Amino acid sequence: METAQLKNPTQTTYDVAQIMGGLYGDGIIGLKGAFSREWAQQLGEDIAVLYEAALKRPGGALGRGPKRHYVEIHPEDIRGFVELATHPWVTAVCEAVLGPDYKIVEIGFDVPNPGAVNQPWHRDFPAPTIPSSAAGSTRWPLTSPPSM
Repeated sequence: METAQLKNPTQTTYDVAQIMGGLYGDGIIGLKGAFSREWAQQLGEDIAVLYEAALKRPGGALGRGPKRHYVEIHPEDIRGFVELATHPWVTAVCEAVLGPDYKIVEIGFDVPNPGAVNQPWHRDFPAPTIPSSAAGSTRWPLTSPPSM
């Protein structure tokens, strides 16, 4: 399986204070240009195929409100999963927030179809009761260019 190349794989260190400041400040962070347009288009293609397959399976696409679904998938079904999971910025954020022994335990995507209302900010799981950078989870909402 061939995957598109990363756009900027050369930078390997990131400022943990800046990562944490963004998360505790605005509550959201991103790395503009982390992946090439081709990589993002490939992701969009994979998601479209997986979404169609999920809609055909009983319980494959979970309702998340009117005209919105959530689909959980196997990582090997995304051609660029290894590039995503091993991207230096992704690993830096995960290690800063969750500690060096973090594990990726789920991969999935939300599909807001035409007419879906915006989903408000929320947590999928209760907030941890112990104050620890190793407690909790991170969510990686990715977007891909619209299909042409």
